[in-house]
Amino acid sequence: MAANVVWLDQAKDDIRQFLEYLHPKNPTAAILYVDDLERACTGLADFPLQGFQYNKRYRALVVRNHLVFYRYDQNENEVAIISIIDGRRDISRFFSD
Repeated sequence: MAANVVWLDQAKDDIRQFLEYLHPKNPTAAILYVDDLERACTGLADFPLQGFQYNKRYRALVVRNHLVFYRYDQNENEVAIISIIDGRRDISRFFSD
């Protein structure tokens, strides 16, 4: 049975900020990129363990230049999308064990 995918506010804000940044420069690329991110997150419903274990609490899924951080609660059968961060940044600033 497919897991329920829930977007936390931070992840929604991350997508919005990315669109605000890229859309004025290249609207088509911005929309396609966000579509890829959203499609990857939706895919977690069927394959919630496809991302790698980032630390004890979070898993991460690589989508282009970004990392989608999420938690999977097997008991609740729920994937919570936590944050979407450019993988070229210092990720350790955002998460710790």
